[in-house]
Amino acid sequence: MNKQQAKARIEIIKSELNKWAQAYFDNDQSLFDEQIRDQLKKELISLENQFPEFITSDSPSQKIGGDIQNTKFEKITHKTPKKSLADYFSYDELEDFLAKVAEFSGNEHKIDIQLFPDQQASKFEPLFVEPKLDGLNITLWYESGKLVRALTRGNGKVGEDVTHNILTIKNLPHTLTQPIDIELSGEVFISKADFERINKDAQPTYANPRNLASGTVRQIDSSVAKQRNLQINLYAIGQTNLESPPTKQSQLFELLDSLNLPHNKEFRVISNKQDLFDYLDILNQTRDQFAMQLDGVVIKVNDFDLSSKMGFTAKTPRFAEAYKFPAEKVITKVLDITVQVGRLGTLTPVAELEPVLVAGSTVSRATLHNAAEVQRKDVRVGDTVVLHKAGDIIPEVVEVLTNLRDGSQKSFVMPENCPVCNSQTETKADQKQTRCLNPMCPAKNMGALKLFVGKTGFNMDGLGEQNLQTLLDYNLIQDAADLFSLKNEDLEGLPLFKEKKIQKILSSIDSSKNISLPHFLNSLSIPLLGQQMAFNLGLFIQSKFSDSNIMLTDLLPILFEISTEEILDLDGFGPNLAESVYIYFHTDYYVRMLNKLAQHGIQIQLGNSENSTQILDGKKLLFTGSLEQITRNQAKELVLQNGGQLASSVSKNLDYLVVGAKPGSKLKKAQELEIPVISEEEFLQMINT
Repeated sequence: MNKQQAKARIEIIKSELNKWAQAYFDNDQSLFDEQIRDQLKKELISLENQFPEFITSDSPSQKIGGDIQNTKFEKITHKTPKKSLADYFSYDELEDFLAKVAEFSGNEHKIDIQLFPDQQASKFEPLFVEPKLDGLNITLWYESGKLVRALTRGNGKVGEDVTHNILTIKNLPHTLTQPIDIELSGEVFISKADFERINKDAQPTYANPRNLASGTVRQIDSSVAKQRNLQINLYAIGQTNLESPPTKQSQLFELLDSLNLPHNKEFRVISNKQDLFDYLDILNQTRDQFAMQLDGVVIKVNDFDLSSKMGFTAKTPRFAEAYKFPAEKVITKVLDITVQVGRLGTLTPVAELEPVLVAGSTVSRATLHNAAEVQRKDVRVGDTVVLHKAGDIIPEVVEVLTNLRDGSQKSFVMPENCPVCNSQTETKADQKQTRCLNPMCPAKNMGALKLFVGKTGFNMDGLGEQNLQTLLDYNLIQDAADLFSLKNEDLEGLPLFKEKKIQKILSSIDSSKNISLPHFLNSLSIPLLGQQMAFNLGLFIQSKFSDSNIMLTDLLPILFEISTEEILDLDGFGPNLAESVYIYFHTDYYVRMLNKLAQHGIQIQLGNSENSTQILDGKKLLFTGSLEQITRNQAKELVLQNGGQLASSVSKNLDYLVVGAKPGSKLKKAQELEIPVISEEEFLQMINT
């Protein structure tokens, strides 16, 4: 980025952040997610560090809190100027903070700190660590043990007098156990339960508990604050007339206990780097279990002498920092929009992104689904976008920050021909997907082959994408049926094909000739036909035979003669799916492939209806987390075999959520909807009853 580009980008970000700050601090509104604010601010600071000549006094990087010029409350000068904590977003940045602690400590505090994994020692001067509440900073003045003043942080020098609302806080004593003068700071917040309660009747609703707490603190009528149940936790000391004030942060919390003042009970004093990182991991994994909303962890030097020695920058303390949890939403740049072709020939626009860490993993690509979705979200090459992981797994662009555009962005146009084989494409009026019409498209063929040999198809070992591509490159196969024609001499001499590997592949191909009907139907890559519908179609076909096992040669006439009307009568089949199934079995390419496949003695298992159970008849199930006793595919098959149905997402229509180890966000949503949650063991007991 050159100077001109940097200056333009800095001005755009400054404008957006200043708009956000005014809405946030003055009107208790969020123009966009606070995680996005944090990342824009981080980008701004990075650019200003590279180009310091563009730093101005109105930059959000140079200001603390918000503007209080138009406040409706009395303005009071703080006894002790207030600072804001620097934000850290990775363990690498934490290493830098620990290095600063070591640098200022010298030998006086006997620092033994190692910052690299190949060195064994990892101890350092004890740090005080506590969960960071997402609330509003408040400073309290007690005089002779009586609460006389409560101020917002304001601009760091001057705050708003909101004493009347702070006096409504039930967990805050108005009189201390000792008649002392003391200045204390802390965080006012509203619990998640109270947030949900209040938001039910709020018009408009509040975006998050922090906004609600801030808006409550700034109410003229204190009865509103009393009804909303504000809470406070204290964590910092300013001026005091104590004869022996605390010399450590941990001692401050002991003092708070003796004065009956509230503080966070989840704090730790840590002097080992690995213990610090372990604690951060634990809090990140359990943060949803806290009664209040957390947005990170505050890490401070425990010793006040060392804190004093480290001092402050113009805006932040050097002895403390806020580690923010890995963002569930992040911002990044769209470098390009490419088009990939799937096994069904679907053309999918994909955003090629500047690599970014989201929810614990690095993401450089995100699906844009289809041309209509690109147009609806107006995603352009060069845009700054908001990214998250849908269902904690799939990267998805959820929003475009259009205010950050500088005029260089380019719109996306879906190609008229397939980008892989240059064949004609089709977009039906009632469907959003654009599909390649060439059944021999290399991209479609590879996708179909992978499904064919996969666990929900013929389950052939040793035939991953790389090996399949080798077979295609050497013209040993043209389609899936050709796999059954492979011989030992065909594979000898191929790159990376050793004798044991060859025997494993050929043996697996031979043993796969006995396959269940649902697996066979699923292996064919019929557009729109998923596992559930393949099972339902299989039940219909099975009803036409009295035997439990048949040859594929016996099955094909039924498949080729099936009508659209018959398919439409099946449970769950709509017009588009019925048409797709009919077209597949009446397309010359697939008819030839199936007839060729039938020549290899494929045996189809229809199952024995006398032994089947319907314990899950009509019940919809969904799985989340890692299963330990069976695989996810085995679990899905058990649902289908026992008359159940597979759901794709959590909704009110779901009957059971089966939870394994390390469940994702589906568990939280199911609990909110009061959907029955069962363990893997309970699921297995249910179907074996």
